[in-house]
Amino acid sequence: MKNRNIDKNITEKLLNDLIEGIMIIKANPLRIIYTNDYIEQIIGYKSDELIGKNSKEISEIFFPDDRDLLLKRIQDNISNKHAPQRYEFKCIAKDGSLRWIYASSNFIIYENEPATMMILVDITQRKATEDLIYNKLKKFKEISENQADWVWEIDQNLRFTFSSLGIKDILGYNPEEILGNTLFDFMTQEEAPVRYKEFMESFRQASTIRNFDSYCIDAHGKKVLIETNAVPYFNTENQLIGYRGISRDISSRQNLLMGQMSLNKNKVPIEKQYKVLIAEDHNLTAKLLKVMLLNSMIVDVVGVVSNGMDLFEKLMEQKAEILLLDLVMPEFDGIHSIEKIAEQFPRLKMIILSAHTEPWLIQKALSSGALGYLTKYADSEEVIEAIKTVSQGRNYLCKTTLNSITNNFITNLAPDSKFMKVNISKSLTVREQEILDLIAKEYTTPEIAKMLAISTRTAETHRKNILKKLGTKTTAGLIKIAMETGLLKI
Repeated sequence: MKNRNIDKNITEKLLNDLIEGIMIIKANPLRIIYTNDYIEQIIGYKSDELIGKNSKEISEIFFPDDRDLLLKRIQDNISNKHAPQRYEFKCIAKDGSLRWIYASSNFIIYENEPATMMILVDITQRKATEDLIYNKLKKFKEISENQADWVWEIDQNLRFTFSSLGIKDILGYNPEEILGNTLFDFMTQEEAPVRYKEFMESFRQASTIRNFDSYCIDAHGKKVLIETNAVPYFNTENQLIGYRGISRDISSRQNLLMGQMSLNKNKVPIEKQYKVLIAEDHNLTAKLLKVMLLNSMIVDVVGVVSNGMDLFEKLMEQKAEILLLDLVMPEFDGIHSIEKIAEQFPRLKMIILSAHTEPWLIQKALSSGALGYLTKYADSEEVIEAIKTVSQGRNYLCKTTLNSITNNFITNLAPDSKFMKVNISKSLTVREQEILDLIAKEYTTPEIAKMLAISTRTAETHRKNILKKLGTKTTAGLIKIAMETGLLKI
């Protein structure tokens, strides 16, 4: 790089007006001889706290693992040796927080001596977003790989960029075999142009695609009826860059329906295949669910319970293979009870029934031991499909819950999104737990303040914090979520 002789008086005024941090370092001995005012916004140190720091003091600002490498790069830049001019590193801010910094280093002549001028940009927020995207993508793919359904992603050219193992069960292909192809490449010749036109209408409007049925040809030449639901995803500039979706084979539903019609017509009894216990405290819902399962002719309902105590007593009889479980019942601690059931009855397959479709709750239920998750609006075909799938030890999520997870993955990538706020692992403080219990007992905020000997304003602040942590805006929603997650004992 061509050397530039920097005039101190003229330059320092210009550098102080920049919204990047500027640091100039000289050698012999290595020391900081100038920083602009903006550096304080990045690492918390004022100029007079940094100027004059030697190599040992400079290294203490850097993250321990990066210190030797960064000092060498600074020295190489001052010596005008070949060294990376742009790089990222971690440093420790004055308040002790970890900051990610992007640096651009330039060899200069400053006050007639060789030096390096470092332009520093705080990229901590960007790194947090990258980590969040990575972790969410990892969770998304982990859930996807254990689904009976086929979860996929396409780019703006409609070509597959990701496919779960579900494609193997549905069309007989390995995931890597379909990457670079489009869904329409697998459709029948008659159907492909028609479905392409329909799909592109939604694509151009960046709208959600629901119940998109199409006939595809599998790897063995067999025609398969597939139902697809998909949602768009966007880049940081809100430009559509593709779709993520879920496809499932629904030809088996038609076969099952036709088979049942034939059996009913000929009045041929069939042997019950799945022993199911229903745990649901809403009497009408439990009765309807029982009738629906018995009418399927492949389920034997071994019992119906309406509270946690009866549930555990019934499970001790060891007749049930599959448990359809409502998260909210008397004498039942939600997520904590799922963990207890999974520990005591490891062979039992659990399917959660819930009106809630929050992604964090679904993931918590699955990680606690449940294999399936259904909303109470799931149709009979989905309930039967869930029972058949979890009986094989595989996860099953109904369309509504899968759509919820996919929507959340796409729309909540920002660090300030609801996904980050609603984190069930973020437990309440002791005081917040006390206030939550009193709210559940229908005490008002002034009454709670008086009982706990705190101000009404403080009690109201605690209440707002509880609502924020549990991701709800109403007291009813707070109680519901607290019961389901076990934060509130019934």
